[in-house]
Amino acid sequence: MDHDNVKFKDLIDSLKLVDIETRNGPFNWSNKRIGSHQITCTMGRFLISETLILEGPLVEATILQKSTSDHSPVQLSMKTIATRKLKPFQFETFWLTHP
Repeated sequence: MDHDNVKFKDLIDSLKLVDIETRNGPFNWSNKRIGSHQITCTMGRFLISETLILEGPLVEATILQKSTSDHSPVQLSMKTIATRKLKPFQFETFWLTHP
């Protein structure tokens, strides 16, 4: 690993970033060949704060359909999980005089 890659990895680790894996396969680029001549790789990544993942929404990355390009776009979606916050019961003194 060269010096720049080591520095980049150290930065990712120090910021506690997590690489979001795509849910429908790891590769979004292909040289469009078949068999042993085929080459595939990941062209795009999403680095998300570990804290956001632990405390926040459901985060999901999906590889979309190719169009005319040799790579497929990757879409990031974030879905919040609705939680209902219950308010604590509060007794109001005016209720004592209400008919």
